[in-house]
Amino acid sequence: MSNEKKPLRIITPIEAHAYLQGLDDDIWFFLCLAVDVIISFYTKDSKFEYDVDGTTLFSISLLEDEPKSIFEFRDRFKHFILKNGDIFRKLNEFPEGYNAKNKKLTKNQDGELGLYFALKHCAVYKNSTSAIDDIYYLNRANFLLGHSMALLGINSFWKNSLHNEVNLHELGGKKKALKYESIKKAVYAEWDKNIYHTYTACADVLLLEFKSINGISHRTICLWLSTYEKEKKNTVC
Repeated sequence: MSNEKKPLRIITPIEAHAYLQGLDDDIWFFLCLAVDVIISFYTKDSKFEYDVDGTTLFSISLLEDEPKSIFEFRDRFKHFILKNGDIFRKLNEFPEGYNAKNKKLTKNQDGELGLYFALKHCAVYKNSTSAIDDIYYLNRANFLLGHSMALLGINSFWKNSLHNEVNLHELGGKKKALKYESIKKAVYAEWDKNIYHTYTACADVLLLEFKSINGISHRTICLWLSTYEKEKKNTVC
């Protein structure tokens, strides 16, 4: 019987919200930047913007069920990029039986491998139980990402919707706001069913669903709904 740990599957925005609540800030910071850079490489600096919820779920999947090879790594990003309507750049295939130290690899292939191993080291860092390993794997992940960016000529920037036009010092606040964005959508969707006469009645039902998520109170939901209704009325006017 295999003792291999089954990957954690996060498939809804609400589950993603709960997951991010317990994720180390350094990991999320690195993961967002890495996914931005990798998408930039695979789309050749496309200006296409990706859906926040979809990109968040995809990023988490790379951490919890990391690609086992460079081939799977490329395929996962290709599927995600094409699914979002963007264009995946044409790349040379890796040779059969390639070796990461193979001097015959092209510069793009070297850089692509670096991106893959950077993400892999981030996943190892997340699951490490050793303080010494923690420092090594996170530092190594950052080094590999920076080295690959230099090799591929990619500038450091926030590209996709997770951090669009966000300065580094604003990242903490943006990340916290992102954690609540998905759950707000679920709250608004429930209210828009038009089966509740008061915010309180709607909040009573929603709290049963969100009771395991820290920071979501009855008052918070009512305030969200009140603001939501005001914005809708202003839009109509």
